[in-house]
Amino acid sequence: MSADARTEKAAAAIYDARTSRRPIAPISETYGIVDPRVAYTVQDVNTTRWLAEGRRLVGRKIGLTSEVVQKQLGVREPDYGMLWADAAYDNGAVVPSVRFIQPRVEAEVAFVMGGRIDSPDVTLHDLTAAVRFARAAVEIVDSAIADWKITLADTIADNASGGGFVLGDTRALDEVDVRLCGMVLSRNGAPASLGVGAACLGIRSTPPSGSHGRWPRWVAPWRRETSSCRARSVRWSTCFRAIRSTWRSRASRRSISASRRRCAREGEGRAHRLREHRDRSA
Repeated sequence: MSADARTEKAAAAIYDARTSRRPIAPISETYGIVDPRVAYTVQDVNTTRWLAEGRRLVGRKIGLTSEVVQKQLGVREPDYGMLWADAAYDNGAVVPSVRFIQPRVEAEVAFVMGGRIDSPDVTLHDLTAAVRFARAAVEIVDSAIADWKITLADTIADNASGGGFVLGDTRALDEVDVRLCGMVLSRNGAPASLGVGAACLGIRSTPPSGSHGRWPRWVAPWRRETSSCRARSVRWSTCFRAIRSTWRSRASRRSISASRRRCAREGEGRAHRLREHRDRSA
């Protein structure tokens, strides 16, 4: 099978899985899609198809921003996917899980862009100048790959495992420290996860290592909402109420900051347990 044929078949398999809400085997195994560049081509095929069907693109999502998750998948930079208008939910709305395959949720900070960025040759100043404001947010991640048995290529091809998103309160960038701001993700009133902005690769003024001196392709173009992970994902079942996203008070931020080291230890522990599980399953 030619490379183009494998790309088209992999894109069709993901499209059918998303439409029928029935998960499939990893495309990295079924179609031999292992190169991230080829995986982005698969993603582009479905993006073009959905646009032709009338879906409206409203932004970009950034994934794999946690160093712990990057180590799990053996990568050194984030990936990106698309944000669709029909995947947006009102703050506080009830979201039926039947619209997804195997959803989880992640706490996020979303950036609403006031200017367009088309070139990867940008500085941190260029990026922040283009941001209109920030919003507390929740991302609903989802995967077309059965049991979340994904490689980097699998998640890239599947729109970076994007499912939906909720946008909360708005703040100007000069009103919030994006490194120290924190979010608590609660389930039924009990904290399930927490995190701070600095856990997501920090604030960079130079391109990440491994990007050959350039910002990677997920930087451009940016127009509307784009987000980066702030806390680990949490499993949900039947239906879930979208978190009412709000910025934490100064006292809460201090409490969250004090918990950073504990969260980092827990993250490393989860990564270690995952590696042990994979070794036993091999």
